[in-house]
Amino acid sequence: MKLILKNHTEWQTKDLRKLIIANLKESGLINQFKSRTVILSNQTKRRFNFQGSNAMLGMGWIQMCIPKQFFVKAVGIDGTLQSREVEFDSVGFSKVFQHELQHNQGLRHKDMLDWQKFDCSWANQFQVRKYQSQSFDKPIVSLKQKRLLAAESKVAKLEKLINAKQILLKKWQKKLTYYNRG
Repeated sequence: MKLILKNHTEWQTKDLRKLIIANLKESGLINQFKSRTVILSNQTKRRFNFQGSNAMLGMGWIQMCIPKQFFVKAVGIDGTLQSREVEFDSVGFSKVFQHELQHNQGLRHKDMLDWQKFDCSWANQFQVRKYQSQSFDKPIVSLKQKRLLAAESKVAKLEKLINAKQILLKKWQKKLTYYNRG
């Protein structure tokens, strides 16, 4: 089976591919289609779970939205609701992916088990990491300085153009005097 994985997230493609292949093997659907397309994108709204995932009924196409961050909410000692960021939720991803695989088999929601009841504890062994952010040390330039540099380069460019046109004008003026002399 050919897996076409289009990853538009901050999570590493290599790690996601391993997790998806493990899901396909676990479900026994690794060779259901000649090719399977999985599109992963960031959440468009500020959500912290896999809402917005969908799949084509009876076809090998799945689209999943992955949050940029995962949070666990808990009640603190003082009784207030607190949340903390955690690593990628491999078990939650696998549960939703298994649900979408059932759509690929042609099942509708009324015909399948609730996705939260899937046993995907085996997915805990998979770690999905974020790409390391690259910091580019660009010099901070003020807007006024930026515009000044742009204006100076434009003036230099136009002066070169004027000089070229003046040389061309002299050339044709010489030709005009040559043909008018006699």
